Amino acid sequence: MAYDYDVDTPKIEPQLFNAYLKGKTPIGDLWIGHDRIAFGLASYWDTHGDLLQPLPMYGFGFDRDWGGGFSKDFASGDLKLAATTGTGMGFTLDRNFLGSARGSFGVLSYDNYNIGLSFMGGKIPDTMGYEIMDMRKNVLIGGVDIACNYNNIEQKAEVNCGAKGEKQVFAAFYRLGVNFLDENRLKLEAQYAYTDRDGIQNHTPGGGVTFRLTQDLTLRTVYEWSSESNEHRVAVQLYAYFGL
Repeated sequence: MAYDYDVDTPKIEPQLFNAYLKGKTPIGDLWIGHDRIAFGLASYWDTHGDLLQPLPMYGFGFDRDWGGGFSKDFASGDLKLAATTGTGMGFTLDRNFLGSARGSFGVLSYDNYNIGLSFMGGKIPDTMGYEIMDMRKNVLIGGVDIACNYNNIEQKAEVNCGAKGEKQVFAAFYRLGVNFLDENRLKLEAQYAYTDRDGIQNHTPGGGVTFRLTQDLTLRTVYEWSSESNEHRVAVQLYAYFGL
């Protein structure tokens, strides 16, 4: 449940995430429901609980979408395909659709790198949270992403470009993380995100500190600045994990 505070019309609304069924077959994994599309770093990068986020949280791409998909792991990489509604958190079917595909080389957990090439295209509505606008725009975007780990240093980068409606869109992202102490209990991170969509450019530099107090308790802090709104954001989070 989320509480949206507004002076005129405050409201409480339910939110549904990661609602999907997944099946394993001899040719690969199939899913249907609300899950990741096959595009960019967000297609496999688990950022649950993180304060610093990849490009979909800056209004470029999708974190999750309604539909279905296929994935296949290989010894030297993987392949992902998805057919979804292009509505993000909300759900509607009215001549809207989104197809996405990503192929990658390298297995991050074994090779310490992963390089991906992604495409997505379709006709999607403009959305703001659960609110779906009336306008539907043709979209065609391609992207390249890379993740690389070396000793205690983690790096991730992504560049996307294409068109949405009659306007060109572009996005770039870079994250640098450095781990310290035993079992990487302390992490310092810095990142930069740039988006140019609907004719609006936004630069968002930021950084944060993550400290794992115990096996189940993590303290996170973050600072970000947005050039579009000239807003400074500071957040502190105490994240507790427990099994059911």
